[in-house]
Amino acid sequence: MTVRMLALLALTLISVNIHASSLTLQENTANLDPSIQSVSLCGNWHYQNENGSFRVIYGWLWGHTEIYVQWLADPNWYPEKGQERREVPRVLNTLAFPEYDHYEAATDLTDIRCLKRNGRWAIVANADNANDDEQSGKYELVIYLYDTPGKFKLVKHPIRQSK
Repeated sequence: MTVRMLALLALTLISVNIHASSLTLQENTANLDPSIQSVSLCGNWHYQNENGSFRVIYGWLWGHTEIYVQWLADPNWYPEKGQERREVPRVLNTLAFPEYDHYEAATDLTDIRCLKRNGRWAIVANADNANDDEQSGKYELVIYLYDTPGKFKLVKHPIRQSK
């Protein structure tokens, strides 16, 4: 085969691969649960020999907010000996918050955002708990994210009511 034929073959294979991956993304997007309101990246992490980013997913289902955090490992384009090659990110861990993710919790999370706080990436939200117990009231919910997949710290800060 000539160099020109090899180049044309390579371009054809690349375009087929790109087209196939965009079809997969298109199919996944078409099948995305309509209750999901937001999917966004939130900072980077490094743990052992892996790097990646945090992905925050939240939505509204059955009258309450559900929120999830994922640790995504970056693609591994140039693996070292003994490592696998990955062309897309992979999910290392998915974290749910069952104390907020069910209708009996009666906690509404609003103004969900990602920011760096105290030198660490954090998910911050305003929370309003409508229960008739000692947990009721408004507070700021902060979920500090650690580099270790699945490790977090949850902190609640009361919001003072203006009189």
